[in-house]
Amino acid sequence: MRLPGVWQRLMLDWGKGGDALEPLAVARDLPVGLCAWYRYRAHLAGVKSYVMFVGYPRSGHSIIGSMLNAHPNVFAGHRVRVLRYAAAGYSRKAILGMSIVADRRFERMGRIGSKRYDYTVGGQWQGRFSELLVAGDTNVTNRFLQRRPELLARLREILGMPVKLVHIVRNPFDNIATMSIRNRLTLAEAADSYFALCDGAVSIRTLVAADDWFDLRHEDVISDAPAALSKLCGFLSVPAPEDYLAACDAIIYRKAHNSRNEVTWEPPVRKSVEARMAAYPFLAGYTFDDTAEAPA
Repeated sequence: MRLPGVWQRLMLDWGKGGDALEPLAVARDLPVGLCAWYRYRAHLAGVKSYVMFVGYPRSGHSIIGSMLNAHPNVFAGHRVRVLRYAAAGYSRKAILGMSIVADRRFERMGRIGSKRYDYTVGGQWQGRFSELLVAGDTNVTNRFLQRRPELLARLREILGMPVKLVHIVRNPFDNIATMSIRNRLTLAEAADSYFALCDGAVSIRTLVAADDWFDLRHEDVISDAPAALSKLCGFLSVPAPEDYLAACDAIIYRKAHNSRNEVTWEPPVRKSVEARMAAYPFLAGYTFDDTAEAPA
């Protein structure tokens, strides 16, 4: 799409209160993405699927995305926010190019995330690739797709390939506690926001085929990262080399940070959360007293 066409669609979305809330930045990225595609076009020509994440605050999507990005056949850009480009009418070339640009920007930051967590996977393929089969975006898409569900079909149409969604969950009490602390909400208010995201995940699940959706528990990654990543690689139809699995396992914290212990839970709120969890099969088995720890 020519730049004027992108600009017109951005301003239309802006006027409707849509998600293209940065029209200048998104329009600026068009030539940047196209230049990146041109530079890496020989590699990008082999991409067969695109991966995105559905999840919740502090569920581990950033570290999982970084580990995928260390795979020799996968390139998952750090917080590409690809759906805003689909909303703007970007071409396949520009969208794939921006996935690389987003990673290059993160690389210039030293792959350091919030709380100074280092997302570098030593000795692997971050920032480079051998045969590229999967591209992707580590940004969580729940809220965007809840408001604009038609963008998933639009992205598939633009890319001309399957869009695969990885749904990462962890103990709801940790998610809710984090949302309360970060957003200065009461636990009851944070619980409402969390279960709204769960409702969104249920709705988004209906937009994709069964083999394009993968549920992954944060606790499974901590307790046995190689096994969890092997299954994820199988979902993406890429191999799981032993050296890759070992390198990813080396950057995992040996014990999960339990945010739920940083706040005071009134019994009625805790009971309400437990009761509401029962409506979501993907939360089955979680309790307030769960712990996740890797074997010594």
